Amino acid sequence: MPDLAFRLTAVRFAIPPLRMRREDIAPIAQALLDRICTRYQHRPVALSSSALGRLLLHAWPGNVREMASVVEAALLEAVNDVIRPEDLPLQSEMDAAPTFQAALRPASLTLDDVIHRHVAICSRPESWQQAAHGPAAPYQPLDPLSHPWQSEHPHPLKYH
Repeated sequence: MPDLAFRLTAVRFAIPPLRMRREDIAPIAQALLDRICTRYQHRPVALSSSALGRLLLHAWPGNVREMASVVEAALLEAVNDVIRPEDLPLQSEMDAAPTFQAALRPASLTLDDVIHRHVAICSRPESWQQAAHGPAAPYQPLDPLSHPWQSEHPHPLKYH
């Protein structure tokens, strides 16, 4: 086994990140899309030119794994046999910048301030796709005495 490890580490490949290989984005995205369509036994789907343009503008910090996730989610969201820009779950760089900058700015925030900001950001409808799934169910506290098993076994502290 050490011999195999030695042989594998003898050859090293330097592959630049996807953001530095913009010419590879279109063929990789189409290959991923074809592979995902085959996996789900889905009819062939194509990327629209505007969706491809949006893929080309993205920074791809997660490289090909991120692209595979984005393409798979877009396939599941696509209405027709063409993936449109609105099907891609990519946040535009302009939307992401203020949130990131706001998180870095004040160093004197208390933990409560950070929690309140995080809750405010996460509770935005666009951050959890409220439009796609509808509003959350209202909170209803559970009454431990109202469970079905309570009818068979009365509460030990409750006098009858």
